[in-house]
Amino acid sequence: MPCSNQRTALDAPTTIFPDGRHTLTVQAIDAAGNTGAASRQLLIDNTAPSTPQGVDVGGGVGWRAQATRRVSWTNPQQRFAPITAAHYRLCPAEADSSAPDVAAKARAACVNGQQTGRDVSEIPALELPTPGLWTLRVWLVDAAGNSDPDSATVIGGLGYDPTPPEVAGFAEQDLNDPARVYVFASEDVSPLAGGVIEIQRRGTRVWRPLITELRGSGISALVDDERLRKGLYLLRATVTNAAGLQQGTDRGADGQPKMLRLPIRLASRLEAGRRVGKICRHRAAKRRCRWKLRRTVAVALGRRTTLHGRLTVRGKPIGRQPLEIWQRPSITGATWQLSGSVETNQRGRYRYKTAKGVARRLRFRYPGTARIRGDNATVALRVQAKTTLAVNRRRVINGEYVTFTGALKGGHRPPTGVLVELQVRSRGKWRTFAQPRADGATGAWSYQYRFETVSGGARFRFRARVRRQAGYPFAAGNSRTIGVSVHGL
Repeated sequence: MPCSNQRTALDAPTTIFPDGRHTLTVQAIDAAGNTGAASRQLLIDNTAPSTPQGVDVGGGVGWRAQATRRVSWTNPQQRFAPITAAHYRLCPAEADSSAPDVAAKARAACVNGQQTGRDVSEIPALELPTPGLWTLRVWLVDAAGNSDPDSATVIGGLGYDPTPPEVAGFAEQDLNDPARVYVFASEDVSPLAGGVIEIQRRGTRVWRPLITELRGSGISALVDDERLRKGLYLLRATVTNAAGLQQGTDRGADGQPKMLRLPIRLASRLEAGRRVGKICRHRAAKRRCRWKLRRTVAVALGRRTTLHGRLTVRGKPIGRQPLEIWQRPSITGATWQLSGSVETNQRGRYRYKTAKGVARRLRFRYPGTARIRGDNATVALRVQAKTTLAVNRRRVINGEYVTFTGALKGGHRPPTGVLVELQVRSRGKWRTFAQPRADGATGAWSYQYRFETVSGGARFRFRARVRRQAGYPFAAGNSRTIGVSVHGL
């Protein structure tokens, strides 16, 4: 009995087989017992690709003025079916909001897409649909059609803003803070990122940038009328949004070019020094006296001194104001360091007792207020170098040697040592006859000297002098004087 030509279908889910290469054999038997067989190779892969790795956005995430991005990644290792496509979904950042209404409205604006190709590993030109902040999800599809949206990699913070910020211009000056200038600006899409306010003295060509900061709905800067020369100044500003787009203005609220006449704040006067006497004016009932202050002060090594000062505005004292105290050692290349503070009393006066130390400059700084300019007063402390001086013999005969020895006091010696000048009093002047070098570690020095050409008898006075030297933070100083008697043959 012949077989019919009816086709038979075998319907079985591939999930019953493990992933990999399989051989399917079909055998047919007719009524006469005759058999026939056919075999086919089956490639089975039921596993979706895992999450893309090493995702990179060309130029980085963040706000850009361009809508196009290049997104690339590294594909996971596939055992069987190769990757043939990448599905992606772009959604507004609000789609992840915790507010249900906001999230639902944002998800309605999501856009789906795909990029195909064997082992595809990039989206060369991802187009953000509209201005705003977007979140991208990318998941992979293999040749067997497997994909898992839950394995998507998430890239947030893709911002697109093609328009610059709107700048309203400079605001009117605040009478309580007249040296501060404001520029109002707004942005509908990306946030304001910053900006710069510049100033130019009228009659010059140089624009100087001011230290500018974001403040409120715009940018702000302080015009330092303490350091800028007095005169009429022009202002201009540039505001930048997060996408890097800029908008500028040089106009005030009245539409005219923005100008300021400096100085704009009240001037302060700060005095400092050591009291050395009084200066008086007028006589009798009109007599007025004030202290005379010396701003260069000699101080012995290991000693302290008291400095005084006063803070006034238009001749009137300012009480209960904090003052900063800065100091800079008298060494080449040294910088100013904040070392303390002091406060004026009700009469605007203050006093400060210096610490023991090296030669240095002290700067008393009144930082000022929104309505009063700051001021500085500098005092130079000339702390004198000090060395001992001794001689092994006080009486010698012409032709014999004596040895002068000494040691520097106060520390702070450079590793290369310090030059010491040995001087003798001759013809009414101190004259240098030798320059031994004090050791940088111990400060000790010595010098051997032979007396010659002395006939009869003579008495000499000697001293050691340390001059001001680079790297040694002390002013010039002298040792005590010693005498040596010499008798000729």
